[in-house]
Amino acid sequence: MPKIYFLLLLLFFSTVAIAQTTISIVADRDNTIYSSFPGNSNGAGQYIFVGRNTGNNESSMQRALLHFDLSAIPPGAIITSATLSVFVGKSAIVATGIELHKMTANWGEGTSDAESQEGSGAPATTNDATWTQRIFPSTAWASPGGDFATGISASVATIAAGISSPTQIQLTGAGVITDLQNWVADPPSNFGWIIKSNNETAERSAKRMISRNSASAASRPTLSVTYNSTLAVTLKGFSASITKQDAILKWSTANEIENDHFDIEHSTNGKDFTVVGQVNADRSASIERSYSYLHENISLGKHFYRIADVDRSGNKHFSQILTLTYGANPTLQLYPNPVPAFITITSTTLLQGNEYSITSAAGSTVQKGTLRNQQIDVQDLSSGQYWLIIRTKQGEVLKTQFLKK
Repeated sequence: MPKIYFLLLLLFFSTVAIAQTTISIVADRDNTIYSSFPGNSNGAGQYIFVGRNTGNNESSMQRALLHFDLSAIPPGAIITSATLSVFVGKSAIVATGIELHKMTANWGEGTSDAESQEGSGAPATTNDATWTQRIFPSTAWASPGGDFATGISASVATIAAGISSPTQIQLTGAGVITDLQNWVADPPSNFGWIIKSNNETAERSAKRMISRNSASAASRPTLSVTYNSTLAVTLKGFSASITKQDAILKWSTANEIENDHFDIEHSTNGKDFTVVGQVNADRSASIERSYSYLHENISLGKHFYRIADVDRSGNKHFSQILTLTYGANPTLQLYPNPVPAFITITSTTLLQGNEYSITSAAGSTVQKGTLRNQQIDVQDLSSGQYWLIIRTKQGEVLKTQFLKK
């Protein structure tokens, strides 16, 4: 039965490692605006308010503004889930729900700090947001009460009346994800959200929520975001070949700004891998970069190799596995690879006059013939991955892989 020797494998692929990450972000700005106190704000207060107040505060309608710095989410990340958590520390005697809307204009947070229960706010200071001013004292809202999208990003139908201790309320869903995805793609458009009551006519329905300035860090407004991101490395090519008694590994990358290093892993059974070497990454590379590693004095038999790219956070992602067989049998190599037009063959044995065939990755024979010299014309092949198979007159089968441009 003919023997098949896997002596040179070259794999070209473009693959991007995917990492799933969940982060928690505390609000970096929040404020309250009051309809009956249009010159007041509460930028540095312990609380933010939503809903309509009692007659003692002139039945003021209140809305809370929230903003989160999303710079920790990498560009191009795909957000898969997101939840905004706020804590209601006190609610009035009428139960109503809340709505989350995306802000369409920027707004400010100054140093205003209301006294006592903070229910009517304090006179605005420079950069505060008020019912009429988005940035006090000179930049007005297009519409008093805040400029925000009419669509609801998330909602909670009812928050119980009579809450007297911190109670977590969560706003989540597709609308929150969409807002965040848009802001990650276009950071200057991130103006945050406004939280308002779903029934702003109901008196004595105010909810006092804990602000980002609270001494209780665990109760501050927090955004939990889970996203998939492409790691810093795109592995474009990985090849393995044997020269004398050494295995030569070569690979190329692009976009490896955050990558730290490559681990070269080796196995003799294809299952149990150990690190046999390490190559530092060019951390500043944003264009294609080539690397190589020499595994010296390998033993007779099969050898399996893979490359692990390791980012600065320690995340590790693997290439596909390449197999080499080292022994006293004829070796078959070709170049260039990828092949633009002609394959040039090198071998430790004379191959002229032997039959060859070329098969697709799916196993179909696409070309065959007899070797008249050391070259094969493959100009008519479509771009893709192929196997070159040579059957010698001694009954041996030599096989190697190539990529047609």
